[in-house]
Amino acid sequence: MRKKLKIKLSNFDSIDLNKVTHTTRQNKSFILGPSVKKFEETFAEYTGSDACAATGNCTDSLRMCLQAYGIGPGSRVAVPSFTWLSTAEVVKQLYAHPVFVDVDDTLCMDTNELQRVIDSVDAVIYVNLFGNVADIDNIINIAGSTPLIEDNAQATGAIYNHLPLGARRIPSCYSFYPTKNLATLGDAGCVTGPKDFVDKIKYLRNHGQGDVKFQANAIGWNSRMDSIHADILLHELTKLDKRNARRREIALRYRECIRADFQDINPNCVPVYHQFCLFADDPQGIATHLKEHGIQTRSYYNTPIHKLAQYSTGQTLPQTELYSKHNICIPVHPFLTDEQVDFIIERVNECE
Repeated sequence: MRKKLKIKLSNFDSIDLNKVTHTTRQNKSFILGPSVKKFEETFAEYTGSDACAATGNCTDSLRMCLQAYGIGPGSRVAVPSFTWLSTAEVVKQLYAHPVFVDVDDTLCMDTNELQRVIDSVDAVIYVNLFGNVADIDNIINIAGSTPLIEDNAQATGAIYNHLPLGARRIPSCYSFYPTKNLATLGDAGCVTGPKDFVDKIKYLRNHGQGDVKFQANAIGWNSRMDSIHADILLHELTKLDKRNARRREIALRYRECIRADFQDINPNCVPVYHQFCLFADDPQGIATHLKEHGIQTRSYYNTPIHKLAQYSTGQTLPQTELYSKHNICIPVHPFLTDEQVDFIIERVNECE
């Protein structure tokens, strides 16, 4: 009989849904209701952004940002390949072409490689991967007037050069999928950024409609946040900073005690460790050993996007291809006990 996992890669809060969602259930405003507006205002303030548009998910958020920039057939968009599919998928969905950019030891976009392609692209999506933060200031300098989109699906609550992500007037996309640092019990996302840009997203998320129902200003999508998700997110947002601090505490102990190589952390950021990433010659061996002891792990993006037939550009990305074969992530969620953290450290160190 297979051993049941005892320590999961992600864990979840216990939420009193009757209490948290009471007002929405009373007023029966289940789509873009008052709680959605309140969440948008609260999250814009939290991220230091001008405005926020709540959406159905982060994938839609990224696609609508590209559309708001005018990206379409024939456009070229610089994206990393070592990331979740959505970052490149949304480019293809608009019949544009992804131009893949390698990563560095932070697992975020290598700015030297971005410099090589910047003159040939119409937009850039950079990803703050695993809760780390890219070299944003350098990306901004390299991009010049080229539109930027920040993919914060895995970095909600991170700080860069003393400012929260979202405070630089770059359109930023967030995911509130159940495993994320700030999560709801289903799919949800948002876009933050300058108010005029966010207003475009609010049209696009609701079938392109403006203030007059049935009158479309653009070809849009159905990507509205459910009010009950907003209720849950408002509740969970009050706990986010404390939970991210616990993630950093666990990560620091791992770095002090585990004998391995790790993802480099940008020294100009306060990371939020959506995942804690190790590099190993035999990540599958570590995964098997930890599974035997009831510890769940995951290796990410083993086939990087540019190696998938649907996305192939014929490019070679040496760092991406190296890290895709040699990464493994261990639990770092804020619900781990100190005893569990010590147990994980001991088991990993047995794999030397």
